[in-house]
Amino acid sequence: MRALLFTILLTACTTTPSDSEFVVQDGDFTDLESWPHWQISETAMGSFHTTGPRIVYLNRKPTVDATVFPVGTILVKTLLNGSGDTFAMVKRGGDYNAEWARGWEWLEISKESGQWRIVWRGDQPPEGAGYTEEGVSCNLCHAMARKNDWVQSKVLHLPIP
Repeated sequence: MRALLFTILLTACTTTPSDSEFVVQDGDFTDLESWPHWQISETAMGSFHTTGPRIVYLNRKPTVDATVFPVGTILVKTLLNGSGDTFAMVKRGGDYNAEWARGWEWLEISKESGQWRIVWRGDQPPEGAGYTEEGVSCNLCHAMARKNDWVQSKVLHLPIP
C-alpha cells in the first residue's frame, strides 16, 4: 500500500516533457549531421543568414497533426557559403521569450575539434554577434512566420509529412 501511495504521489508531482522546460546543452548537437535534413537554395527575406544555400536539420519530426513544434525541438541551419556559420533555434518551452517567439531560444553554434559548442544563446543575439544591421533580432525576422510557430523554412511548415 505504501509503495502504491508513493507511486501516485511521484506521478502527480512529475511533469510531462511537453509541460517542462528544455535547456539545450552542447552534447545535444553531437549527432547533428545524422538528423533529418534538407538543402535549401531559395533566398528568404531577412538577414544575412537566410541568403544563399544552406542545410536545415531537425532533431525529430513533430507528430503529423502538430500545430506547434514540441518542447525539445532543435532546428539547425548551416550556411553553405564557405563561412560555416551555423545557427539554431530550440523550443525551450515554458515562459521563455514570452513577449515574442514564445518558448523559442536562439543560438549560434560552432564545431571545434569535432565537437559542437554553443557560441551564444538567448532570446536575441548579443551585441557584436555580427548581424548586419543594428536592432535586427531573431524574433523580428521570425515574426513573419508566427503562424508556423515562428519557423520560417518552407520545408518545415506544419504539419510535416
